[in-house]
Amino acid sequence: RRLERNKPQQEEDLVSVLADPVFPVVLDDGTSASLSLPEVLATLSQRDIASFSGLAAHQRQSWFQFLVQLGAIALHRGGLVDSPSDPVSWRGLLEALAPDPAWRVVEDDPAQPAFMQPPIKQGSFAQYETPDALDLLDTSKNHSLKAARLNIPSHHHWIFALINLQTLQGYFGKNNTV
Repeated sequence: RRLERNKPQQEEDLVSVLADPVFPVVLDDGTSASLSLPEVLATLSQRDIASFSGLAAHQRQSWFQFLVQLGAIALHRGGLVDSPSDPVSWRGLLEALAPDPAWRVVEDDPAQPAFMQPPIKQGSFAQYETPDALDLLDTSKNHSLKAARLNIPSHHHWIFALINLQTLQGYFGKNNTV
């Protein structure tokens, strides 16, 4: 199972970023909310998000890049020039990009994709206890930002770590893995 957290699978683990409000945000008016990915994109189309709660400073660039690239790809493939302002339209655009399992945070079947995790034919998954253990750069040596500091991570912590890893991870050479 990907992103194993050493606990039995619960229904809440089958979270979809398209349907479930997993992203905590602070809106421009100061109120807090939790949004799904289509709701995030729709709200950003209105410029109403002040910040993303739980997003670490070193993850901001990759999160911004992810949102911009995903939005641009969805709009281009949907044949749109302007961003829709409603989550239903954004969800339709995102569903057209990938099948349902690709939007789930956790997927038990290794042959199926999961969010920011490609399917694999054979082999084993790396097991991570916390998203910050997955996310940290190799060169940090645990000096400035401590590894495994999150005791009870939420889905958005895993998502931000996966996006940061997939967007900014360097290449260690052939047959060299982290």
